[in-house]
Amino acid sequence: MMKESVLAIDYGSKRVGCALRKKDTEVIFPWGVLKRDKTIFDVLAILVQKEEITRIVVGLPLSLRGGESHTYNQVLQFITALKKQVSIPVETIDERFTTKEALRDYVESGASVDERAAQLILETYDRRHALG
Repeated sequence: MMKESVLAIDYGSKRVGCALRKKDTEVIFPWGVLKRDKTIFDVLAILVQKEEITRIVVGLPLSLRGGESHTYNQVLQFITALKKQVSIPVETIDERFTTKEALRDYVESGASVDERAAQLILETYDRRHALG
């Protein structure tokens, strides 16, 4: 069992997909899709408080070779602003291939592509931390 509630974020050019794993469960479920507008940080801060989230994981878009992608700096700016709104750790994880994989299997999952990508980000995070 996982010990903490974690929010995963897939930051896109127009939308932000969210997925959540609640404390003491291993189930990761789609939470929703937010518009990238001026209210996003308020919505996320409320979500963190309401769901007692203790960590946020944001997918970091790297190029296929592992370097910075064209949206890399936008995501870093988003993370900087997010850290000013919440007082919990905000981590990043390589999100290469999550959107592609989400497109492939979102029909089966019933979640939007953005939510599914966020789920995949959190699954990757959990796998890496389970391995130590």
